[in-house]
Amino acid sequence: MRQLAVPADTRPDPVRLAAIMTVSGFEELNSSYNARTCRAEVVASASRATVTYGITQSEGVQGWYVIELQNASSPNVQMLIQEVRGAYAGF
Repeated sequence: MRQLAVPADTRPDPVRLAAIMTVSGFEELNSSYNARTCRAEVVASASRATVTYGITQSEGVQGWYVIELQNASSPNVQMLIQEVRGAYAGF
């Protein structure tokens, strides 16, 4: 869920993230050989959104994953991103 708080090339502080938002209701929607589509409920202050994300595992590197938000353009997710990034920057 770090993509909600910081740009993709930045590693966030997990303690700050835990203080800003909660994530629950993880659900796998679809899976194949090395890819999964999942969703979760994310709450940050007054914003709540269902986030859908894809997880792709590298074929040759154990433990290497690409995680990508799939509904980042949704108005609810955009509002959540703005709120989380603002809270993270001001923490």
